Amino acid sequence: MPTDYAHRVISLRIYPDAPHLVADGQEIARHPRSFERYQTFYDFRHYIDLIERKPGALRNGAPLPRCPKRCCTCRSIS
Repeated sequence: MPTDYAHRVISLRIYPDAPHLVADGQEIARHPRSFERYQTFYDFRHYIDLIERKPGALRNGAPLPRCPKRCCTCRSIS
């Protein structure tokens, strides 16, 4: 769910192919459905607004994959 909708009431509509998250009558997110157990999926695009407002908020966080050592752009976000 996009961070703008955290702590707000939303609707979750479950369909055979994907769950749909709806707020104020508008779809805010949709993801492919997985039937595997104990799986967590993150979409980094949902966190872009958070990182813009609060750089470093997700440092070493689960939503972002670990950067290889040769990557220098992720180090400048701290």
